[in-house]
Amino acid sequence: MRGFLPRVFLVGCLLTACCFLCHCGVRHPGSQVFKTADRTNEAAQLLKTVLETNTQIRTIKGIGFVKLRQDNQLNSFRAAWIGSRPQKFRLEILAAIGQPVLSFASDGKRHYLLSYSDNRLYRRKASGNGLKRLIPIAITPEEILDLLSGRLPLHPDSRAAIEYRDGNSAPMLVLEARKGGGLERIIPGVSGLTAFRGMERYDRRGRLKFKAVFEKMREIGGRQIPEVLTITNDKGAMIQITVQRCWVNPVVSDDRFILKLPS
Repeated sequence: MRGFLPRVFLVGCLLTACCFLCHCGVRHPGSQVFKTADRTNEAAQLLKTVLETNTQIRTIKGIGFVKLRQDNQLNSFRAAWIGSRPQKFRLEILAAIGQPVLSFASDGKRHYLLSYSDNRLYRRKASGNGLKRLIPIAITPEEILDLLSGRLPLHPDSRAAIEYRDGNSAPMLVLEARKGGGLERIIPGVSGLTAFRGMERYDRRGRLKFKAVFEKMREIGGRQIPEVLTITNDKGAMIQITVQRCWVNPVVSDDRFILKLPS
């Protein structure tokens, strides 16, 4: 038991670290793989469909399993989470008996990390990324919340175009940020332009920041919610969330996203 808690604490730290910004990857050979078609109206219509998906979801609650892979090591553990769009998110790493071992939370202003094993609380400004070396996936808590809600966390101001991958006739929506650079590619679903199943995000140098894929979806309250969400990068890191139970738009109080030491 003495060796178990440090191990779970380390795994929990690795998981929660994915909620801080980081930069990694290699240049994507876009000019060799992609061809652009001038279909402005089609791109605008597809972008409208993507942006309007699950906009009614304001809060979400779930429980399931998380797999974390880094440096060819794979860990799996039980987890629970709640979120309130656009910026509030909380994740609990659970022991086998269901009690929390480690908690991460963000209220949009600060990030909190609470270790129950040694009763220690860590806080930092939400803009901080001090844990970026633990897991090199450039994704934020807000973006994970959007993905768990079945939405894509897209840049708010982008130019839209349609591209085709060589050897694949399915059109792909491509968004280029007007400010700050960067590129987002929307992975088309089985219905082509009427659906999507994930996204790829690149920085201004063409390096992959993350790829998020909805491996499996299910309907909850008339909305499509991911049952299996996989987030990867080109360094082999992965976080996969399998949702066992999910509640859409539950009542969630803001104080759930501010962690304090147990009394």
